[in-house]
Amino acid sequence: MEWIVGGGIAAATPAAMPAGNQAWREPLRNAMDWLRDELAPRYEQHGRELFKDPWTAARTISMSSWIAPPKLRAGFSAVMPCAS
Repeated sequence: MEWIVGGGIAAATPAAMPAGNQAWREPLRNAMDWLRDELAPRYEQHGRELFKDPWTAARTISMSSWIAPPKLRAGFSAVMPCAS
């Protein structure tokens, strides 16, 4: 299989995908969509107990885990606006 890496993302090129049954993709996508739809409202509800804006907190945590040095990640709670 041939892989292309760009912008930190690796992906198989369509031409390199082996011929075969891709029927598994739709049920997987449906399951992932269902899981997102079930968890998002719960995350919003419970996340507000910890953060003023749960989605901003999630994005900040996600980005900091990729790009911030450990010392900065350790100080996350000091700069992230939390709910009172």
